[in-house]
Amino acid sequence: MPKRKSRFLFYVFKIFVIVLGVIISLEILIRSFLFLSLKIYFKKNIPQPYRTRVEKLLLSPGEKALSKTFDPICFFLWEGYGKGVFFRGPKGITGCAEKEPDEIRIMCLGDSTTYCGALPYEESWPYLIEQTLRKEYPDQNIKVLNAGMPGSFAKQMKRMFQFHLVKFEPDIVLWREQGSQWVDTYNVNVGVSYIRGLLWRILFESRIFRVICVLIDGNKKWQATAADFIYYYLSGERDSHKEEGFTSNFDIVVKIAQEHGINHVLAIDYTDMDDEFTNYADIEGFKGPVLWSNYLEHRERNQPVVVTYHIFKEEIEKNGFKDIFYDGHHLTVKGSRILAEETAKFLTDNGWIEELKK
Repeated sequence: MPKRKSRFLFYVFKIFVIVLGVIISLEILIRSFLFLSLKIYFKKNIPQPYRTRVEKLLLSPGEKALSKTFDPICFFLWEGYGKGVFFRGPKGITGCAEKEPDEIRIMCLGDSTTYCGALPYEESWPYLIEQTLRKEYPDQNIKVLNAGMPGSFAKQMKRMFQFHLVKFEPDIVLWREQGSQWVDTYNVNVGVSYIRGLLWRILFESRIFRVICVLIDGNKKWQATAADFIYYYLSGERDSHKEEGFTSNFDIVVKIAQEHGINHVLAIDYTDMDDEFTNYADIEGFKGPVLWSNYLEHRERNQPVVVTYHIFKEEIEKNGFKDIFYDGHHLTVKGSRILAEETAKFLTDNGWIEELKK
């Protein structure tokens, strides 16, 4: 009897090792295939000089900033974020020095279009705003923090500001995020299970899981995929709760800012091209590839907003969309400069810097 039991355990262990070996082999093959496929895609679709930086961000093992970790409050953080490290600097993600007594601090909140990872740091629009304002006010100690986080969305950035970024004491907050869907509550229930987080991290890191999800989904576009559905269930990302007095995540950010003595919060319109250039109705009859902007949402709610839509539209009609967006969404050097100029102009023309002079 003991021999039969030990033999049975031996066969169970043998099967386990074989299955594990097959899984690991499949994982390695799939990762290799995806790496090569992305290299080919970038070569065909992303122009230089942006291609090299995009490849480095997405394909290089050393670029740890693009490894996600599930976060029970903010849904996910890129590796390297946290413990005071939330800002793009000249050499990547960095922390922030203690605020100086005479400092006017501006903080930029947004996604990858704020982070500007495919542009040199010196051409990112938050940095350009800082340089423009320093020339306009040479006697003022003006600093602009780039808190853009690739892949983030409005509800997530609201929580990033609420739980992490507000403590850095900005005097002005610049907000550039898409739409008002999935509006968060002001008070967040932080009792999200860490076991759920661990489970999602395991699934997320597995390319086998992703391939299975793709096979289940077929060729769906812009619909919830199998992976999305599981993630939304585990994280609560797509839950939406519109509380009285708040019509958007931007409203809540304004409220949080005011409670911390920050009286200047400014939206920057989120203007980009639709992925297929066909699905969105253009808001002002733009002829050509479809240009989309959310500036009307902000104006309808009487929220202060910088509008880049009209300038972008004019430039695209003359030179094509790649004059402003290298991939339809992310800004070229020219697009970044225009956005920075318009934002700095708003801050100057409306006297926000004058009010904060130290």
